[in-house]
Amino acid sequence: MADRAGHQREARGRAQMDYQQAMSGYKAQLMESTKRAFAKCEDKLAERSEPGRQLDSARALFDLWIDAAEESWAEVAMTPEYRTAYGALVDAQSRMRAG
Repeated sequence: MADRAGHQREARGRAQMDYQQAMSGYKAQLMESTKRAFAKCEDKLAERSEPGRQLDSARALFDLWIDAAEESWAEVAMTPEYRTAYGALVDAQSRMRAG
């Protein structure tokens, strides 16, 4: 009985380590999306630097940021790297729940 409990603890420990590794990969993809969003936002702001095209409210700046973030997310979410990272995370979560 003790051997079985030790084996279960070992399996749970491996599942936890796999989950942490998968979460790191997923977070790296989120960070990539964020970096792209900042770059896109800067580009969009530069496009609006001319008189008459400048942003005139906090809401306009917010909308510009949301557009940049959504574009960035759409790009990252369609990459093989994101799909692999997300799939690994879901698999690792499932193994943890099963344990």
